Amino acid sequence: MSNNLWDTINRVATEDDLDQIAELEALGYEECLPRSTLLHVMGFQTYIVNTLNDDVLGYVAFDRHRDHNDEEAITIHRIAVHPSSRRRGIGWRLMTFCVDVARGLDCNLQLITIPEREQLGSEFFLAAMSFKEINAAGCISLFLYQETSNG
Repeated sequence: MSNNLWDTINRVATEDDLDQIAELEALGYEECLPRSTLLHVMGFQTYIVNTLNDDVLGYVAFDRHRDHNDEEAITIHRIAVHPSSRRRGIGWRLMTFCVDVARGLDCNLQLITIPEREQLGSEFFLAAMSFKEINAAGCISLFLYQETSNG
């Protein structure tokens, strides 16, 4: 099988992916969710994993709800990429997946958390993905995806 990162796929996470998602949680978040909590959260949030062969290289967790303006929204709650796979387009593919879901459902797309250990460079990444900061309260910032004329 190929080990080319261009051969990765995005798919819905299953319980079989939980150990690898929990590992990514520990690598990407200072306050990581334990496996039991991840299993519970998967009941009401959608987890998408980016995989190569059977290895989970990254994941994104989101849900669909009504936002503070009572509009349909997709909110990205967590995203993490394995350190050995960073800066190779995995995060971009996961975020693009969420953009496509929001477009397909004609929803707003927002991001409310980013990994604490990935702060450096994350503002550039979010700006490149057309996210704009619209609210900051303490350590939590809310970013809203804004369609560009090029996108």
